[in-house]
Amino acid sequence: FSAGLHTRLLLAESCAAIDVGGQCVGLLSALGVASAILATGERGTALVVASEVHSRVLATLQVPAEFQGLFGDGACAFVLKAGQTGDRKLPNIGSFSFGCSGRQASALGARFSERGDIEFQFKGEQLGRAAVERLARIVEQLERLSGRPRSEVAAFAIHEPNPRLVEIFAQNSNVPLDKIPLVSRTYGNLGSASCGVSLCKALQGLAKTSIAGQPLIFAAAVGPGLLWGGTYLY
Repeated sequence: FSAGLHTRLLLAESCAAIDVGGQCVGLLSALGVASAILATGERGTALVVASEVHSRVLATLQVPAEFQGLFGDGACAFVLKAGQTGDRKLPNIGSFSFGCSGRQASALGARFSERGDIEFQFKGEQLGRAAVERLARIVEQLERLSGRPRSEVAAFAIHEPNPRLVEIFAQNSNVPLDKIPLVSRTYGNLGSASCGVSLCKALQGLAKTSIAGQPLIFAAAVGPGLLWGGTYLY
């Protein structure tokens, strides 16, 4: 809904659009809001949760089987604390980047038909191309915000529409595929939980390595609208 309003008001792409249910960008939006609240000093801890139960809507005879197979059910949760904890094992969250481009709003949509069925408008090729291009731009923005090149990034926690698009993103953005936890290969598209589950996998994997200091992680996601968001952990 925020993307639709953003388009109606003819707002600039640099103007962020944040939904309570932000779809694929929801986790990053929630992290951004929680970080801003903690920065005021009025609260010391925040719990951020993202969850999807796609099967409630998609596991019906009205939804094509090939569309159902793209999505899975999943959830993730993060605890944020204000200030310095003194624990070097805990990462810090850096600056955020959000935006919205209404030019791709027609690529994905859902509505109720006159019979009460759910009708999906899904332009897969258009949406996939836009997602890959936007993820690449987010990585460039995170390089500027963090002041460090992608070659120094230990892991990329991104939204994963499907494994093929992740591979295309890695190739086009010159990112080693082994630095991206391939969540979609096992679980499918987890929507708002996709980026979060990927981030959890990245943190768990890096905790087992012997990298000195806190590794740099880029997190990026795109969603219908076209919404996007990104941040980095260090």
